[in-house]
Amino acid sequence: AAILLRLNRMLVIYAAEVARLDDLCIVVNPRHAGFYHRFLEFEEFGRLTTFAKVNGAPAAALRLDLRFVRDVIDRVQGAGAGRDRLHDFLFGPGNYQQVMDRLLRNLCEPALTREWFTYFFPDEAALDGVEPSAGLERLRAFSRAGPPG
Repeated sequence: AAILLRLNRMLVIYAAEVARLDDLCIVVNPRHAGFYHRFLEFEEFGRLTTFAKVNGAPAAALRLDLRFVRDVIDRVQGAGAGRDRLHDFLFGPGNYQQVMDRLLRNLCEPALTREWFTYFFPDEAALDGVEPSAGLERLRAFSRAGPPG
């Protein structure tokens, strides 16, 4: 669980502090949803569905309010260590700074190549249901651009 927590800590800190997003949405097997509820305070949204990329396995959509995460980070940073072991581990001054340093050092690397984009969104139909406010037209243009090179 410690490795998974470290990976998710990096993801959450990146989304909340570097990208300054409002929400982080993930899809997990329902068996694993409890982990995300307990340790990272994700909440369910949407209905249970299946995910073709993993042989039709069940999938639960989870959402994390990153404004809440920023509030927790501010509280933990201001209080110092010792109040909450989990939040100290995730966002305590030493751990938080180490993650931020690593993220900022690697920031210039590309986040999503066209190759990976087309893997996750193999055709225009994969974008059906995406809200226009989520940059749908930019996503459609990116998908029409074709593979790199």
